[in-house]
Amino acid sequence: MENLREPIEGLIHRHIEAADARVWYPHEVTPWILGGDFKTNEEWTSRETQLTAGEQSALFVILLTEDNLPYYFEGVRKHTGKGHPLHDIWAPLWTSEEGRHSIVIRDWISLTGALDLRKLEDARRAQVSSNVAPDPETGIETLGYTTIQEPATKVKYGRVIRRADKESYGKKMFGLVAGDENLHGEFYGGATEAAVEIDPSTTTIAVAKQVIYFTFPGVGIPDFTTHQGLIRRERIFGIHELVNDVHIPTLNRLGIFKHEGLSSDAEQARELLSAHIERLVRIGKKEVERARELEEASA
Repeated sequence: MENLREPIEGLIHRHIEAADARVWYPHEVTPWILGGDFKTNEEWTSRETQLTAGEQSALFVILLTEDNLPYYFEGVRKHTGKGHPLHDIWAPLWTSEEGRHSIVIRDWISLTGALDLRKLEDARRAQVSSNVAPDPETGIETLGYTTIQEPATKVKYGRVIRRADKESYGKKMFGLVAGDENLHGEFYGGATEAAVEIDPSTTTIAVAKQVIYFTFPGVGIPDFTTHQGLIRRERIFGIHELVNDVHIPTLNRLGIFKHEGLSSDAEQARELLSAHIERLVRIGKKEVERARELEEASA
């Protein structure tokens, strides 16, 4: 990671300029007018939103993912030592911006009654206490993972904006959060691009591994598989979106399939990656077709 010091410093400077140009504050985009007191053991009822099961699961997973920041912070820092810009500057900065997402999304959910807050809090405590989170083995793999994860999160937020915000209170809020995720994706994508240029074989192997074994950071959330199933079933975010809106654009940006003169291990990794992408495309098409069939049957 030491050979990435200079490009990472430049990317941090670029990010700070972009973030400062669009600074925002959670309390200014929160609909406080919807607020009301909660009684002890009060039965949950939605105050302003009527969400489907998949939309509730999407919000549930999104917020609890943001809440698990301590482990993501540790994951970003663990492969660089003190004095490295990724360790000393970027990780704290990124964490401060992700923490803002947790604040504003929880405020919105609390005020609108979008989710059962008792269940949400029980799940938050269980997740953060579990010490479960994606844990790439090397610094380059960490960059590879976040280069995929941040665009995936941005895409999911964009779809939640269109699907879950029927009352429009959260449209601006989710848009601001998605904008932050876009900037984060630009940082990690830029760092991985620099890594590809410096060491294409090692980076190709790392990126291929992270794409093939990719899981969302919410793996520690209670009943995560059930929530993901509901999110896919309602076509909020599934394999189709992951491969077409995230994996393929990211791999094209990095030029993974264009580099020549790779090591034999890197070539093998690229072949496995190509086969994996083709498989995901087929699964994604079937997933969309099945969802349409269910929609037509229910209609």
